[in-house]
Amino acid sequence: MEAKLKIAKSEVLHKDRVWSVSWGHKDGIIASTSGDCSLKLWDKSLSPLDSFVHDRTVRRVKFAPDGKQLAICSFNGKVLIYKLENGVFEEYAELEGHESEVKSISWSADSSLLATCGRDKSVWVWECWEDGDYECAGVITSHSADVKDICFHPYDCILVSVSYDMTVKLFKEFDGEWDCIQTLTGHTDTVWCASWRPDGAKLATAGSDLCVRVLAFTNGKLELEANIQGIHDRTIYSVDWGEKGIVTGCADNKIRLLQESEGAWICVDSIAVMSDVNSVAWSKSGQQIAAGTDDGDLVLVDLVE
Repeated sequence: MEAKLKIAKSEVLHKDRVWSVSWGHKDGIIASTSGDCSLKLWDKSLSPLDSFVHDRTVRRVKFAPDGKQLAICSFNGKVLIYKLENGVFEEYAELEGHESEVKSISWSADSSLLATCGRDKSVWVWECWEDGDYECAGVITSHSADVKDICFHPYDCILVSVSYDMTVKLFKEFDGEWDCIQTLTGHTDTVWCASWRPDGAKLATAGSDLCVRVLAFTNGKLELEANIQGIHDRTIYSVDWGEKGIVTGCADNKIRLLQESEGAWICVDSIAVMSDVNSVAWSKSGQQIAAGTDDGDLVLVDLVE
C-alpha cells in the first residue's frame, strides 16, 4: 500500500512568508524563520515556545545534530548561533564575514563545523570549538553566482553546494584546506536545494528547471542516476530526503512525496496548500513533515502508511 500524506495542522504563525523550518532533537521542537524578521520556536503541537526578533529577513534555520545549538542566517549578512542553556535557547555568538545576504546554513554530523553560503557567491566553513568559540576555517569561492544551498554529508567531511550558476559542487577538506573535488552540471536553471540520502550514498538536487536529479556515488564520484521530470509544475524550492523517500516543496503550492519503485521514481502523493512552499523537513521519526509557505503558514503533514 502506497504512503499517503495528510495535513495534521496548518496555522498562519508568521506575518510574512515562512522561509525555513527545522526539527529539533527527537521531534520535540520546531523552528521557523520568516520575512517578518523573526525566529520562532514551537512544540510539536505548534504551541509557541519562544520568539526572537531581528532587523532583517531571517532566511534559514538549522538545529545542530547535537540538539544543543541552532543557527540562523539573515539578509543582513550575519549568522547567529543560539545555545541551549537551562532548557531554553539563548543567543550566544554572531558570525560575520559574508558581504551580503546569507542564504543557507548546514551543520556537520558531529556539530563541530558550520557551513554558510550567500549572495556574495561564497561558502564559508566555521569551526565550533569546545570552549565555545567559532572561527572561520575556510572561504570557498568556486561559484560564479549566488550560492542557494549547502549541505554537509551525513557522516563524511564532504560539503555540497548548489547555485544560481546551475552547478552542483562537492568540497572536501584536505590538510586544513577545502578543495572542490567535483563540479556537476546538468540542471538547466537555478539549483535551489540539495539533500543527502540518510546513508550518504546518494544526493538529490532540485530547482527552477522543475527537475529532481538523483546522484549516486560510483568509485568516489557522484554520477547521475535519475532525472525526475514531469511531476512539478513550477520551481522546486526545497527538498529533504528521509527514510521514507524524498519530500519536495514547490512554487505550485504543493508538497510531494517521491519514492523509488522498481527502479523508477514516482510521486506517491501530494498535498495542496494555499501558497508557495519554501521549505520542507522530515521529522526525526520520519512520520511527519513540517513545511513553511508564502502566506505565513506552518504546516504539519502526517505520513500515513
